[in-house]
Amino acid sequence: MVGVEKWEQAGFAHLFLRHHDPLYQYGLAVCSQKPLVEDCLQELFYQLWDDRERLSQVKKVKGYLWICFRRRLMNRLKGKNRSFQQSTSASEGIRQEQSIEEVIISREQQTINHEALTQAVGMLSVREREVLYLKFYEGMSYSEIEQVLGISYQTARNYIHRAISRLREVLEDEDIPIVL
Repeated sequence: MVGVEKWEQAGFAHLFLRHHDPLYQYGLAVCSQKPLVEDCLQELFYQLWDDRERLSQVKKVKGYLWICFRRRLMNRLKGKNRSFQQSTSASEGIRQEQSIEEVIISREQQTINHEALTQAVGMLSVREREVLYLKFYEGMSYSEIEQVLGISYQTARNYIHRAISRLREVLEDEDIPIVL
């Protein structure tokens, strides 16, 4: 039995390492309260380890983890009557051939674009932000989003379409280039 225990620990460690960071980033996208997200993640993995002998076989582990984590997080948020916030980050990439003036202008434009995008995303509903995050940051399919959020396939597609349309409207009004 000792060999089985080590095998279980190694598998669990792999599961934790593979899914912890994406789940953490998702949690922060839904709720900007780092301690709450960390607590929910710890509780999730603790409960999985504690209940490992009672759990049934799961075909899609990623979907299962996301559903469990989301439920746990939403229950904690509802219990505390908290509001949701979206935090986004911009990536920077500057060619080395650029002059210092071009670099400064580029950074200023990136800052302006980032602020506009952050404001535009803030205008979306919580569900629209959540669906966008799952689709574009986590690369989930509509079927996976359907399972994680407990909505229909078509509803997931509708949320994505509506969110992109609203972002496009807001960003075009501010003359921000849109690349999708």
